[in-house]
Amino acid sequence: MANVGIALPGTAIQGQVRWFAALIDTGASCTCIAATAATAIGVLPVGKQPMVSATGAEPVNQYIVDLLLPFNPPIVLSSLQTLEFVQAIQSPYQMLLGRDVLCRGIFTMNFNGTYTFCI
Repeated sequence: MANVGIALPGTAIQGQVRWFAALIDTGASCTCIAATAATAIGVLPVGKQPMVSATGAEPVNQYIVDLLLPFNPPIVLSSLQTLEFVQAIQSPYQMLLGRDVLCRGIFTMNFNGTYTFCI
């Protein structure tokens, strides 16, 4: 789990970021945010896109956001397409960090729970 910053497009560099618990999900092709996170930052859907899962395909809201990854130095990903996912009951995660982000660099996970990411 990591805390990832989400902001309206074009505002992450200005520091207008809200932080959310994110699950690093190597099985997700696209980064997803919960409806509660979208509401918290005030982003509106730009359309719908089918989300494919083990149970089938369903149209979900699509958002464009800036992401701030908490590394040293911080990594800003501007105008990233994200999809909305249904947050599991009592889940602490409001975001799934998918391969669309992880494959932009070198992502290394260690057995002790630490990880690194380099672009």
